[in-house]
Amino acid sequence: MKRAGILFAILLLPMPFTANADECPLSAPVKMNDKQVLALQLISEQTVTLSMADLDKLPQTTITSERRNQSSNTSGNPDVQTVTWTGVLLKDILLKNGLDKIDDHAVRQYHFEAIATDGYRGIFSWGELFNTSMGDQILVITKMNGANLDKQAGPLALRALADNRPGPRHVRNLCGISAIR
Repeated sequence: MKRAGILFAILLLPMPFTANADECPLSAPVKMNDKQVLALQLISEQTVTLSMADLDKLPQTTITSERRNQSSNTSGNPDVQTVTWTGVLLKDILLKNGLDKIDDHAVRQYHFEAIATDGYRGIFSWGELFNTSMGDQILVITKMNGANLDKQAGPLALRALADNRPGPRHVRNLCGISAIR
């Protein structure tokens, strides 16, 4: 049991990746082109790629959150910044791309990795996504405050906005989602 906890912590650390910028480091790396922004390696053997237009056709969700910045002022009170995130819930992407066709009991054995172009990974269980209210706040982000993400963050990012510490599962430059059993 102790080893599983250590392994989990290691998987959340940034992992070095040296592939081309147009390759997404899924278990079977996927070459991406200018229109493809997200590769899915789910329970079927086939990789599906989505464009920004494909994501725009899915149900859009907007979540407003507050960020507190203690270090930017001298009064001792944190500055509060309101941020509006827009995109598609991770669970909606999974369901619209075949997860809804998998036996309900079998799919519960999977966890899902959100993978960045640099190899960084955020991990989510089936239970978090589909059996708790947290699933309604795990967002594949296409816009921040109404504008497209900048080059450092996107074109896509993923945030688990209900996490107490959102940093460890904030995936910038999201390029892939994979199902792992």
